[in-house]
Amino acid sequence: NQMSGGKLGLWVKKQRALHSRGSLPELKETLLNKLNFEWSGNEASWYRNYDEVAAFKKREGSLPRNGRLCMWVDNQRKLFKFGAK
Repeated sequence: NQMSGGKLGLWVKKQRALHSRGSLPELKETLLNKLNFEWSGNEASWYRNYDEVAAFKKREGSLPRNGRLCMWVDNQRKLFKFGAK
């Protein structure tokens, strides 16, 4: 995933950090919002995983039973069980 590493990944992290501190200039924030920039890396990652699981279920007819997506589904079940949001 090119968004998680390399120069682009570092740049994205910097924009998120500046935004969370309230230090990102308004014009830059506006421009990034026009691109539907994901301000929360965790939220973006959650939606990517969800989309992958949904595509897997549509293609295979069931949820993943092993691998990274299976672990993600298991974590979501645990979070739900313990009331995390």
